[in-house]
Amino acid sequence: MSKGANIPVPRTPVRLALHWRHGPGVPDAWTAALLMTADGRVAPGGVVGG
Repeated sequence: MSKGANIPVPRTPVRLALHWRHGPGVPDAWTAALLMTADGRVAPGGVVGG
């Protein structure tokens, strides 16, 4: 996936692991997951990220 890209996932549980190194010149990582309704809107309380 390129930076800022989106990808649909199946309606089954999904597990994602991110690994990166800390250090000078290494950018911070930021992730988020959005729970969407059938009409493509973010579900109430459907934002998970940090």
